Amino acid sequence: MSSFDSAASKLAARAPPFPLEDLPIDSSNQIWSRIESKYELELHEVSALQRYVKQQQQQQQQQQQQKPLPSQNLGQMINSNTESIYSGWSNGVFDNVLPTTETDLRNAVQRELPVAEEASAVVLSSDLEGIRSAIFKEAYVGTTEDATHGTIDALIANPIKNLCLRCGCAVQTNRNGTDSGGGATLKNLRPDFLLWLPSGILAFKGEETAFGVPIQNAREDLRNKVNVLSDTFFGTFPYQLAYVCSGSQVEFVAFMRTNNTQRPREVQLTNSVDLSTVNGRSLCVRYAINIARLLVALDQANPGANVVRLGETVTTPTSHVLIGGEYVTKRTRYYTSESVIAQLYATIRSSRIPHLVCPTAEPIFRAGLLTVHLQPVGFCGVRPESIDECKKASRELLTAIQTLHHNNYVHRDIRPANVMRAGGSWYMIDLEWADYNNSEPGEYHPALQPPEFTMAGFRWTLSADMWQFGKLLQSWDQLDDDGHILVRLLTENAPGRRPSAADTLRHAFLRHH
Repeated sequence: MSSFDSAASKLAARAPPFPLEDLPIDSSNQIWSRIESKYELELHEVSALQRYVKQQQQQQQQQQQQKPLPSQNLGQMINSNTESIYSGWSNGVFDNVLPTTETDLRNAVQRELPVAEEASAVVLSSDLEGIRSAIFKEAYVGTTEDATHGTIDALIANPIKNLCLRCGCAVQTNRNGTDSGGGATLKNLRPDFLLWLPSGILAFKGEETAFGVPIQNAREDLRNKVNVLSDTFFGTFPYQLAYVCSGSQVEFVAFMRTNNTQRPREVQLTNSVDLSTVNGRSLCVRYAINIARLLVALDQANPGANVVRLGETVTTPTSHVLIGGEYVTKRTRYYTSESVIAQLYATIRSSRIPHLVCPTAEPIFRAGLLTVHLQPVGFCGVRPESIDECKKASRELLTAIQTLHHNNYVHRDIRPANVMRAGGSWYMIDLEWADYNNSEPGEYHPALQPPEFTMAGFRWTLSADMWQFGKLLQSWDQLDDDGHILVRLLTENAPGRRPSAADTLRHAFLRHH
């Protein structure tokens, strides 16, 4: 039996079978590694399958050269030379005329693409050749969700990225996958596809399901994932664009601002198109190009937006944090102990400590991995930009520290990176290394260590927290004479000479005048 025959037999024998027509064209596609593992293929069998896919592609391209192009604008344009096509696609995107009503937005997405005059059939660049191949490939849509991802990338994601980059709009994209923090999937927390503008605004997203799943399900999933339109994530952005896909059916939608900025209104921009037909795939690319035109114009209108990157996963050496709409999901294997953290979060949830990040539900401990949903969502690691703002931030953070201390807890990791500003207020975050007052440090080695940390028999007390707060205040460098005096008091070498949180709040630097 040949390598190809043995590989094809394995694909057909395992449930669910993997159709040969669903095999990805790109040999570097991550789907290949999944196929190799799931169907227990040998390397020579994988190579045989990839040669088969390449041969099929070449045969289809030869057949398509004999076929007339569809009598649509898009069909004419993809026979134009590369520069003429991109010139036509990008024409007018810098006019800064943005649609604001539902009708105008629908017209902008469905508009016919401009055709460059005297277009001629020439060799296209690889990116445009890929689009043309995607439109004319027979039986392009597969039956598995992985195959759906490949179809969407070819017909929506790649055209959008290509045109945006041509127009100087360096978008960033991410396709949903597996979080390396414990192997937990992000699929239930954010959409399948996300696109951020250079400003960090999540301007475009998409949700995909396999054949047999109603498109209404994909719509509902999209509504439930990072579906907010607040100033924190969008600045003054008027709407967010999106698509939903179920098998071969795709439609484009928008989420528009309402009086309730947390919950936008969904607007359907196109009818459903059938990706199993050439006409449907051609229309899909037309809509995608028009979406790209809108994204470029929106980026021009909002070049310096100061926003939190909604939907992004922030990975540090110790944690993975998914920035959701109403809360963040944090996963880490580094924390004091299950009993301490569970009790601390229960205390915070029951008392709603002001200016301290709060869990929305009980934390989950599984196989050494802590998962917790926290709110509010804001800007982490930011610094006050004036002395007055420094005083306000200090009073609010000290309120949180004072309440922690009153409940017999110490934070143990007070530093600039663990301060957040949200909605005009300041918050202490990152409580995973908190412990009871007068506790031994154990294996914990903080970034900011008080002078007594290296002494024999050291235990972490309230005064160690206050030393860290003094260093935080010093690093902000927004101090008057009273502020410098307070920093010297807080960073005294002798723990007993440092003021408590309550005493610090009464200091001249922080008193309201």
